Amino acid sequence: MPATATPSSSFNLVRTYALVALVVFGLAGLSLAAVLDGWFEQNVLHLAGERNQALARLVGKELWEDFGATLREGADGVVDAAIRARMQRHIHALTEGTDITGIKVFDTRGRTLIASDEDAIGRIEEGNEEFRLALAGQPVNRFATRDLAYAEREGITGTRLVSSYLPLYGPDGRDVLGVVELHVDAGRLIEEGEATLANIVYAGLGIMLAAYAVLFLLVLRAQRVITAQQEEIIAQATRDHLTGLPDRGTFADNLEQAISRARRLGQQLGLLYIDLDEFKAVNDRYGHQAGDTLLRTVAHRMRGVVRDYNMLARIGGDEFALTVGSPADAVELDALAQRLGEEVGQPVEIGDQHIRITASIGIAVFPADGGDSESLVRAADTAMYRAKQGEGGSARFYNEQIDHRRHTTHELVQALEAALENEHFELYYQPKVDAATGSVVGAEALLRWRDGQRGLVSPAEFIPTLEESGLIVPVGEWVIREACRAQRRWRDAGIEVVPVAVNVSAQQFHQPGFAEGVGAIVDETGIDPRLLEIEMTESCLMEDVESNVMVLNALKEKGFRIAIDDFGTGYSSLSYLKKFPIDTLKIDRSFITDVHKRAETDNAAIVTAIMALSHSLRLSVVAEGVETAHELAYLHALGCRTIQGFLFSQPLEESEYEAMLRDSMILRRTMEAIREELAVGGA
Repeated sequence: MPATATPSSSFNLVRTYALVALVVFGLAGLSLAAVLDGWFEQNVLHLAGERNQALARLVGKELWEDFGATLREGADGVVDAAIRARMQRHIHALTEGTDITGIKVFDTRGRTLIASDEDAIGRIEEGNEEFRLALAGQPVNRFATRDLAYAEREGITGTRLVSSYLPLYGPDGRDVLGVVELHVDAGRLIEEGEATLANIVYAGLGIMLAAYAVLFLLVLRAQRVITAQQEEIIAQATRDHLTGLPDRGTFADNLEQAISRARRLGQQLGLLYIDLDEFKAVNDRYGHQAGDTLLRTVAHRMRGVVRDYNMLARIGGDEFALTVGSPADAVELDALAQRLGEEVGQPVEIGDQHIRITASIGIAVFPADGGDSESLVRAADTAMYRAKQGEGGSARFYNEQIDHRRHTTHELVQALEAALENEHFELYYQPKVDAATGSVVGAEALLRWRDGQRGLVSPAEFIPTLEESGLIVPVGEWVIREACRAQRRWRDAGIEVVPVAVNVSAQQFHQPGFAEGVGAIVDETGIDPRLLEIEMTESCLMEDVESNVMVLNALKEKGFRIAIDDFGTGYSSLSYLKKFPIDTLKIDRSFITDVHKRAETDNAAIVTAIMALSHSLRLSVVAEGVETAHELAYLHALGCRTIQGFLFSQPLEESEYEAMLRDSMILRRTMEAIREELAVGGA
């Protein structure tokens, strides 16, 4: 597979380019600094020399106009002291406020006639090359910073002086009558020059940095373009051009890696093989363009179902494969296969046609069905062909046992859905009896399913499937509505009705708006809400206590009674129990069986404690599963007033329960028989 450009390699490349650019700019900066340094010194010398020449011309002009005769007369180097003093004052006045720090006037023989330093007057310049050149009409400038030998010869200790030797012309401008020597402090010029140089350097650095930034951005952009092109090339080489999904080779590599990871972590890995049913017929009937559109649409839909960390690939004409990482248990894989089948089965609009297609899906699991990629693919492919042998749009596990269980569950769910739709469910009612009188004081509604082929199906066979499939929510709503309708029918028939309890699952109870939904059913059927009791298991109420309390309070506000079913099995604390707005505790049957024979056992202690607790909290108690007269006697002695169990009645069909409500003597006669049994047993 072609290597792709990683962010790290891209960064290293850009960093290399940037480093090269920085070195180039650094060398350019050093070269620029050297050039500017030489230019700076030349510039200072040039400016100072021009200024000195201007000052020398001014001095020469002023001296000639005022002291020309004296200069001629002083050809022998003798100048009257009074005249010299006047000339000194005049020179001082000319140079005041300027950068001139010293001035001398020489005659043609090099004798100092006038000087700002009076000790130098009369001294003859011997071997002074600068004087000789100036006398020949050639001005000379010396910068002490550069001309160190000159500075040492002249005794110049500072390095900021510029010395100029300039010819002093007569009135005709041709004859040189002497030489003027000027010493100028170039400090201000140097400062101005340094400021200018700094500005130039800063500007240069700014330009270099700007250029560096531009180059960096250009290199980075170029790298991004190159990387994008590489990724595009790789994508074209590793992805299916029609659907955009990974191709067979990419999927094979990914599967190898996924298996290695699952083996290392000790996890399972699921593999789904998906084949579109009758796809060739679509191509033959509608054309290849329609087939391509169908494939793209189906791929897009399936990609929306799978998670990002699962790989979906097109591995053939109308075949796809999907890896599913941990957890990859049978329930999840089956649910995922069903969702994929549903998405594929949605109609696809192509032109004015609505094409519907199904998929056959084979499911295999690593390591149970294959320890390597080849065997796992073979297992999934085999399962897929088994699925094709059934009805269209089916899924099969490679493992026969799992597949049989999945198939059985799937068929059961379909049958339960049909039972709900066709109203094949029924409610049976088990009476709750007053332990003292034998009167019916309530009943529990129990769900039953009468299947057309199997007859009455045990709740143990289908209730767990209702829970797993989520059908328990609509079925539970049907139970509440049907119990309320029955209450309404009995009331309209003139029968004195008693409260009916309905069991509510955790899924149904936690549905948003549950309390409002029950209230709407009661309003719809027109019964008294006090005739409906909501039973919840203790373990269900212990999940998210605060939220459950809110729902229970909403039910109580609407007038419903609340009962905790299977009490004693959920390990709830008294503090939680006090939070729940309940009316009734139902003692689980596991504590009731033969409780009278084991008065010293834990069960008897639990029942006694529950009775004491209910009395202290002013709660009603119902004992479930009472089957013998002696159990009844023991519970009645503890103060339990309400009994439910086979001792009095098994769950009854609606018509049988209605007959019991009409004839109050049915259970009273049962109670008399129980008392006789107890009396005989006591004797």
